[in-house]
Amino acid sequence: MTAVEWLVEQFETIVFYSEEAKENTIEKAKEMEKQQIKDYAIFSVNCDRKGLPVLDFEDYIKLQSNL
Repeated sequence: MTAVEWLVEQFETIVFYSEEAKENTIEKAKEMEKQQIKDYAIFSVNCDRKGLPVLDFEDYIKLQSNL
């Protein structure tokens, strides 16, 4: 699940009692996205070094969701 998908899910399931709670949720999604980008970069480099095909980001996210 990407950070954006997670954020949409949060907005659909949570009633925000304050603007602060909403902002905290947005910040968490941004941090998740940063980590996903770093993890994907490492994954891509490792695939390239091993001569394996590099997945696009969406397929990488699907693969991670299935683990």
